[in-house]
Amino acid sequence: MIATVTDNGLIKAINSGDCNITISVGKTNKIVSVKVSTYKIEYKLDKLPEAYIDNEYNVLIETNYDSKITIDKSVLPNGLVFNNNRITGVPKDNTNGEYNIRFISKYQNSESLKEYKLIVKYKLKFQSNSLKRAYINKMYDEELKLNYPGEVSLVKGSLPNGIKLVNNKLVGTPTEMGEYSFSLKVVYKNTEIVQNFVLKVSNSMYMIFIVVIIIVIALLLYSIFKSKKGEGRNGKRYIQ
Repeated sequence: MIATVTDNGLIKAINSGDCNITISVGKTNKIVSVKVSTYKIEYKLDKLPEAYIDNEYNVLIETNYDSKITIDKSVLPNGLVFNNNRITGVPKDNTNGEYNIRFISKYQNSESLKEYKLIVKYKLKFQSNSLKRAYINKMYDEELKLNYPGEVSLVKGSLPNGIKLVNNKLVGTPTEMGEYSFSLKVVYKNTEIVQNFVLKVSNSMYMIFIVVIIIVIALLLYSIFKSKKGEGRNGKRYIQ
């Protein structure tokens, strides 16, 4: 290593390498071995994105130099591998949790260690974002289907009078009209999500009105179809 001593007694490195420095304290001289790195290696990622079980994961670990990066005595979740500075793969079931992963980046004779925390979760979701309409004095039964067997609970808002959340189902007989907004939380192992829902409760006459409208439209379309068919036959006879 080549180095110089500045006016204030500091050692200024010109290049990297190993050297021995003699330090004088009173009448005692002590030789100290010093390793100087002239390359300050910095990692570009502040933290690792979360990984989800049964979902593809692909993350590049980069530094400010074109350095070779390896994993230092760390274990990746089952299903993930580290090659060519990338973490890739699909985390397997039951690998949920937190993993501390230490990376070592080497560039020429300089190296830098960085520890990241990788969180593996289940990607929970409701199979539907909306709820079917409820009617006053009519039994309501809506199953809240999930992609994993999580437990659903009410965390915000209120359900219509007469409706309860039981075993991941909204069941009961509503007694009041209105639109009811609430939030449901799902918990499965180390993962949880919260989703907002709106349940509309209408008068039973509303349902009857809709049925009548559908019947009227169907009859009207049938009448038009029959009329056009008759016109076609009359036209055919006229041409003959």
